Amino acid sequence: MTLTNTVTLEHRGRAKGDGPALDVAVVGAGQAGLAMAWHLRRHGLRFAVLDAASQLGQAWRTRWDSLRLFTPARFDELPEMPFPGPAEHYPTKEQVADYLHDYAAAFELPIHLDHRVLRLSSDPDGYRLQTTRGVVRARQVVVATGPFQTPHLPEIGAGLARGVTQLHSSAYRNPAQLAAGPVLVVGDGNSGPRARAGRTPGRGRYPPGVGRRARCSARRGRRRPARRRHPHRCRRPAGHA
Repeated sequence: MTLTNTVTLEHRGRAKGDGPALDVAVVGAGQAGLAMAWHLRRHGLRFAVLDAASQLGQAWRTRWDSLRLFTPARFDELPEMPFPGPAEHYPTKEQVADYLHDYAAAFELPIHLDHRVLRLSSDPDGYRLQTTRGVVRARQVVVATGPFQTPHLPEIGAGLARGVTQLHSSAYRNPAQLAAGPVLVVGDGNSGPRARAGRTPGRGRYPPGVGRRARCSARRGRRRPARRRHPHRCRRPAGHA
């Protein structure tokens, strides 16, 4: 699919008093950005979606190999386009990336790839976005990049021996990257347990007090962390054997 620039971004040599080229500039072409684009198109506004990546869905394609969505397909659709496949299956990262690509093509959304936004500042007529491809001006801006673009590394990692392999989840792909021996997973958010699920059996371990709630929840098939009375035992909910 070729994404064409259906809206003129560069606003060069504009006369004094002329307005910006766009009503709205959307920064980020992920799920939120594409959903916003659909609504903007519906309202007949002049808009463009700017994304730093070279292809749609790149953020999904570059995550670990075994990644799947946490919700079944019937809850994963964007406006007016069902997610393909069985309603109860959990899509892979590649299926999500393909869906985003197909969604933009189906609604002919004006996606501008390789347009990393370097700076956003106010302008007499709205906002000025400095990108790697030039300046874009818009009356309004929607920032839809997501909050987790920069990996957070625990400070304790700096004190570990050089022989200890350390990988952030953003750089992890599969167990082949790991040295032989036990593996310690730090963190019990979405990335930790999911990456651990794709490990070589018997190798994943959580440190004391980190990830214990996720382990307790996993035993019962629950998604939410469970409250516990004893720090070393899982509390069974009422009605469970």
